[in-house]
Amino acid sequence: MAPQDHRAAPDIVVVVLDSVRFSDFPGGPSGRSGLPTFDRLRRESIEYTASVAPSSWTVPSHASLLTGLPVEDHRVHSRGETRLRADAPTLPLRLRGLGYRSACLSANPLVGPGTGLSDAFDAAIAAGWHESYLRGRSLRRSLLDPAPPGSRLTGLASRSFADPVAAAIQRWPGPFDTMVRWWQQRAGADPIGGIAGWIEPAFAAWLRTVPADVPTFSLLNFMDAHEPYIGIPAENGHPRLRPGRQDRSAWVRGGWRPTAAQLAGIHGLYRSSFAVLDRRVAQVIDVLESAGRWNRTWLVLTSDHGQAFGERGFLYHGIRLYEPVVRVPLLIRPPTLDGGPQQRAGWTSLTEVAPMLWGAATGSVPSRDRPAQPRPVTAVSDGVVGPLRRRLRPARLADLDRLLVAAYDGDRKVTVDPATGEGEAVDLGDDPNEQRPTRVDPRDTTDPLVVAAGAVWRKAFGAPGPEPAGLADRLRSWGYA
Repeated sequence: MAPQDHRAAPDIVVVVLDSVRFSDFPGGPSGRSGLPTFDRLRRESIEYTASVAPSSWTVPSHASLLTGLPVEDHRVHSRGETRLRADAPTLPLRLRGLGYRSACLSANPLVGPGTGLSDAFDAAIAAGWHESYLRGRSLRRSLLDPAPPGSRLTGLASRSFADPVAAAIQRWPGPFDTMVRWWQQRAGADPIGGIAGWIEPAFAAWLRTVPADVPTFSLLNFMDAHEPYIGIPAENGHPRLRPGRQDRSAWVRGGWRPTAAQLAGIHGLYRSSFAVLDRRVAQVIDVLESAGRWNRTWLVLTSDHGQAFGERGFLYHGIRLYEPVVRVPLLIRPPTLDGGPQQRAGWTSLTEVAPMLWGAATGSVPSRDRPAQPRPVTAVSDGVVGPLRRRLRPARLADLDRLLVAAYDGDRKVTVDPATGEGEAVDLGDDPNEQRPTRVDPRDTTDPLVVAAGAVWRKAFGAPGPEPAGLADRLRSWGYA
């Protein structure tokens, strides 16, 4: 597409609050209070109260967020492609044709060159894996300064080194937390205590390089709600929570079963991190206001996945598609919001964000409304990710390493694994915590939601057997194809 007159084009900022689940976000069933920036944005935004992440972990969800494609179409997951292909129709690539400049600043190392997620941006920095353990220090400060050679340990391959270090720290977090806090004080750390504190100043510096009449697209990923919960600052003068064991690696291997008190402690630290995120998003707004761009900015505030803290026996994210893991906040704040804040209660997928923002940039579609869904909202889980899969005992591997697809329609949620022949359905209206699932057969061709979920599974992972006769016709007749 040829460049256009872009003087009236809006700026677009997508802020990903990595690992923030809907239930703890303001407006959720157990939403935190006392978060003024999030409360302000809820008043200025269209709020989607039933938004589903396309996947249970970072890379597939960000690929869908940037392209508008579901996981089964871009196939960027641990059993498919580990890099987003260079010609994928990402927002930064498409918006470049409209004269946009773009930047990706990510505290999550997986949103970077190792996975191809940042390749289409004009400028990008992804944090090193170690920055999640060093809250409050800005290790790199500018998009204009290249990283030293070898400093970017990104992508799935780096986990072979990072996982043992992470496991050791999370098994005994107390001494490391003490060391981090001593270092924070000695080195003059950011009082907000954020992970990758260089993001806000780097964003401001980059915006200053872009002419005022050139529109921008920015993706900012904040990792403050992601484990490990070490070095989180105290809130409002209250003493900080002391970190307890957070040993995801041992839990996955079956070597640690956290008690209810341990889970409550980790969950408390997680919720404490929201205050840090609230202040950091306020800084992003300040940067946009100082640059004279806020009044023409579309801001999206969302997450790539949630977190579990013992719900149905699971910890953190990945592996399963339970509601704490895939239900995420989604606020879309336009430059002006006629009629005040709005809530949309129907199921929404993060795959719908890219088409909405393309509509905002071009004026070609109603950008404040969801496009019609031709099929149910779905989410995909690709099992145990990374080197841990090779270290699990056969029984534990069989239990955890499942390829799953969840599909939603009204209050009903169906999750299937055709490879094992297992599936379940829940009525989220009567059973929002998914405590009373009923069994469904993934081979059932009379249940449209089961059939739709199975079709996504086959496209994402490959069919375990021949496709049922007449499947395509049934999907079309039900409006799912």
